[in-house]
Amino acid sequence: AWALAGLPWKGHTDLLAHLTGTPQVAMLFWSEPLKVVLATVHEALADVPAQLTRERLDGIIDIAASGLAAMGVHEPRLALAGLNPHAGEDGVIGPEEGAVLRPAVEAARARGVTIEGPIPGDTVFVRASRGEFDAVIACYHDQGLIPIKLLNFDEGVNVTLGLPVRRSSPDHGTAFDIAGTGRARPDRLLAAIAHLAHSTPPDMHFQSSAFHEYATRPIAEGGPVIRDGFMAMAGAPGLLMIDGMLDNFNDEKLKRVIALLKSHQTDYILLVSTRFPNIAKHFDQVIHLNKLK
Repeated sequence: AWALAGLPWKGHTDLLAHLTGTPQVAMLFWSEPLKVVLATVHEALADVPAQLTRERLDGIIDIAASGLAAMGVHEPRLALAGLNPHAGEDGVIGPEEGAVLRPAVEAARARGVTIEGPIPGDTVFVRASRGEFDAVIACYHDQGLIPIKLLNFDEGVNVTLGLPVRRSSPDHGTAFDIAGTGRARPDRLLAAIAHLAHSTPPDMHFQSSAFHEYATRPIAEGGPVIRDGFMAMAGAPGLLMIDGMLDNFNDEKLKRVIALLKSHQTDYILLVSTRFPNIAKHFDQVIHLNKLK
């Protein structure tokens, strides 16, 4: 959709990095059994080896370590997946592990990061899902997203690490093929909102009623934090963007999600994009955009 509109960014993550002046960010995909950070994102597979530079990996490793720590993962244990089968077999199957990945791991250890690798991709995600690592850094998009969606397809959350603001979203696209059919499920949207309530220190609170019903999903160990009748919220999010997701819900689901969103609208600016007037009418201010030519 962004490319069809002629925009220079590949998605919200790139746009938010641009708007906040952040030189490097990282995508963290959070699910209960497995957490994955992507070293490269929307790159053609043939281009991935050239994109895996030491500079990029150094930044991704540091962002992953600091980002997880900020979400309450004390001294996170990271693993770097190998790019090639069997993590290159000491150069027999590919040079990237020895030339770039292993030196990046060694340098990170020297900086105080707890990390192992490169570890073969066919075992590292199993080891992480069994508790050996807190997160895996995957070399490319599908290497990381296949195990995440295999283990927890319905409630995966995309968290942007490195931004000066908190941002989470569903770990999928806008599903234009089923827009307006009433077939979409709100699980991952609700999981993304709930994740903000679980993943950071409780330094901001708000009264909770309807939100508690959804925030009890097992996004974080132990469930939501309740203090004196208030629920802990993740930091102080300034902007909540929902791009086209509401277009996919039937009336019943739509009412439920809008009620959830608006019940805490004083805590953040809510920005919703939609193609349908019946959704826009629920919000106080509506901006009409002409089609891009």
